[in-house]
Amino acid sequence: ADYSVLREQLTKVARDHLGPYESGHFGPATADDVTVKLTDTRRVSDLMRGRSDSVIWVLGALPLGALLVAVLGIAAASSSAVRARSREFGVLRGMGMSGASCGRLVLSETITLSLAAFILCISMAIIAANAAIGIGLAAWGAGGTRPPLIIPWLDIIIATIVTGLAAISATWLSAQRLAKRDPTELLSAQE
Repeated sequence: ADYSVLREQLTKVARDHLGPYESGHFGPATADDVTVKLTDTRRVSDLMRGRSDSVIWVLGALPLGALLVAVLGIAAASSSAVRARSREFGVLRGMGMSGASCGRLVLSETITLSLAAFILCISMAIIAANAAIGIGLAAWGAGGTRPPLIIPWLDIIIATIVTGLAAISATWLSAQRLAKRDPTELLSAQE
């Protein structure tokens, strides 16, 4: 349809209905001005896609931010675990495990914890984004369209690499200290 013709015809219909009327929500009301705005459903779909992209980005960034905070927790937990398990590592070293192997053991624990946190956070981000799209559709409608769930895989891969490197580097110092300590020193630790 030609929008200008359609707008003109709808404006005539609206002018014919100016004056007092009964609103189901607000009670008696008066229509004294005519405003007709036409929007193509493709335009609505484009607007929703743009808005949903920004919502999805924010919802995706929140878990990744939480993942970075978790890295700090992992570093603190790793350092505490090494101190608390000094005797255990002393026994392992006394039984023939090298210092480097003990350090790799601590690093592998950190990598496992980081991987579990990554999987949990990304899963929650995808669930939250799907929920946001569903809430948006229920609240505002979309003219029969559903915006796609766009997952920024490149951003996720970069964040994963950065977060993994941060977790490993945060644990590296504890692992290096553990590898250099003498087994008898580890066995006599008071912590």
